[in-house]
Amino acid sequence: MNRGVIISGAGHAALIGWLLLGELFQSRPPEEDVTVTTVSLISANELAVLSLPEAAPNVPQDSAEAPQAPTPDAAPETPALTSAPRPQPRPDRVEQPPEETAPEALPEPEAPAPEDVAEQAPILPTPPVQDTGTDLAALPEAAPRPVDRVAPRAAPAPAPDAVIDDTARQATQPSPQALPDAPPEEETTAPPEANDRIVTEADQGTLTSSPRPRPRPAQRPRPPAEPTPPPETETVDAPSSATDDAVLQALQNAQSGAGGAGLAPSGPPLTAGEKDALRLAVQECWVVDAGSPAARVIVTLAFELTEDGRVVSNSLQLIENSAGDDVAVRAAYESARRAILRCGSSGYDLPPEKYATWRAVEVVFDPSRLRN
Repeated sequence: MNRGVIISGAGHAALIGWLLLGELFQSRPPEEDVTVTTVSLISANELAVLSLPEAAPNVPQDSAEAPQAPTPDAAPETPALTSAPRPQPRPDRVEQPPEETAPEALPEPEAPAPEDVAEQAPILPTPPVQDTGTDLAALPEAAPRPVDRVAPRAAPAPAPDAVIDDTARQATQPSPQALPDAPPEEETTAPPEANDRIVTEADQGTLTSSPRPRPRPAQRPRPPAEPTPPPETETVDAPSSATDDAVLQALQNAQSGAGGAGLAPSGPPLTAGEKDALRLAVQECWVVDAGSPAARVIVTLAFELTEDGRVVSNSLQLIENSAGDDVAVRAAYESARRAILRCGSSGYDLPPEKYATWRAVEVVFDPSRLRN
């Protein structure tokens, strides 16, 4: 069992037990004695009066002269006594009723958890995922199958009974209650099989060890249908037998590791000196960046020459390349194309009597030959 699952289960069980039985181990807090104090409320003026000191009575001193004898007609004059100011009576303190202090509310005991909490289903550990022994990420990507059509998006092989069309549609089944004037049922159509890139010989090598696909079932006769307009496709002229021989020779040179700027013969063979002269002429203008990914890509270019040895610019095309991403293959192709056009601007030095031989040329550009 996974250690993390055990630890998680033990922690959850301890938490549930503490919530259920935690109050049994808690002691009630001691009750505190409440002290009640009686206070009186007075204003600020009353407080100022109470704070003043009491004034002493002003006693007059006896006169040094003796009092004159009173006359019988006049009443004896008595010295006027200065009355001392009487102190103001203190205001009676207003006793306010003592404020009743509410006793501190004791914490209410927590209600016991319902019994159904304890009956919760235990958390079952997640069973470990069994290792099937197959790493899907380690499986090699299926190499594309060479097809005759290259499109921006790859299209699978159509069904045997499907009609080739630009738009894929599903066949409609005839309804037993169809009206006489109902439109005819449509057949299943599918676009022709296509690939999103050119499949090279290096990509085809990965299919040698793969299981052979099952043969297609025999095509059943198709019901007569209205003729559909054929899709617009680019018309490619079939290569001549001399070009086929040149392509076969270029493939043999690439597989045997001839490398470099090799020449694929077409028609009557050229001499070794004439081949080396053409190879060296192209190699002088070929620039390879040793640090770029294009330095590890081998490309094969086909082009045509005029009778004066000049390159027909619109005849240059890439017919084969080794494994590499699209950016590296594009860079290697542009480098080889510039080398052919730059060195052939004034015409290659080839024998004019053998123009039928070198009219169509294929050159293999292998950067590893330059590093050796």
